[in-house]
Amino acid sequence: MRRSQSGRHMDLVRGALGDTLSDNLGVDAQTVALVRLNRAVQVVVGGALAAGKLPRVAALALAVSLVATTLADHRFWEAADDTGGRPSIPWRIHEAVHHARAGLTHVEIPFAIHG
Repeated sequence: MRRSQSGRHMDLVRGALGDTLSDNLGVDAQTVALVRLNRAVQVVVGGALAAGKLPRVAALALAVSLVATTLADHRFWEAADDTGGRPSIPWRIHEAVHHARAGLTHVEIPFAIHG
């Protein structure tokens, strides 16, 4: 049986990185397996969602997968506040645009283009 091109590439990558990523990164095999499972779930249900196959089930599976990923590794709520109590720049821009639009209560168009 002939090996695929991607299989040969993976062997080259594994050879360059060592036997397993878990050895090089200090991550246990169970964590590597869970990350691979999560990736597979996201790819499969993302494809199903894009194809319109069971969209509600696929959306739910993606949401659950993302919540699990966020709770496991992306704890943004634990990050330090680097704004020093000041509003962020995107918030300031949004507010400036909002106030500018609120000031435009009535705009007169001097002429109309009829086509």
